[in-house]
Amino acid sequence: MKKDTIVIKKRTFITVAFLAIIILIATITISVVTFNKSNNKTANANLKDNEVIEYLESLGYEYEKKMYSNLTSTTYISITDKAGNIRIQKIINDYIGTSYTFQNSAYNDSHADILNIDENDEDEKIQYSAYNKWLNEVNLTDTQIIESINFYDENNSVKVIDIRD
Repeated sequence: MKKDTIVIKKRTFITVAFLAIIILIATITISVVTFNKSNNKTANANLKDNEVIEYLESLGYEYEKKMYSNLTSTTYISITDKAGNIRIQKIINDYIGTSYTFQNSAYNDSHADILNIDENDEDEKIQYSAYNKWLNEVNLTDTQIIESINFYDENNSVKVIDIRD
């Protein structure tokens, strides 16, 4: 009888030890993943304006500064992805002023104002929410995006697009 009791205790001990090892491995894995994510956020938080541009370009985004020949009072500085689904813009208009917008065509056709959030309608609020999700995905802040667009604007000449082409 004593022998049976010892076998049960060994099985219980082995089961508990096995579960403890699995929990320990899971805890270490979660800690490493969390540490890596926080290190990436910290690393990106220190990027300079030109480094933000280089970082986004390495992810497949393109910066552009253009003006259409029929609308010479408006300049567009934009960041777009290769597929053309995501567009962040600085729009400078001689009459209206400057605005910053975001649009992800996967959600709707609206453009959210990313500075004057209170002025966004319901569709634009969906876009603003998509903007925050995108910021998290690219691991950057709103300030970094706006400052990188301003840096690009200040350091690049405008490309005039002839609408007759």
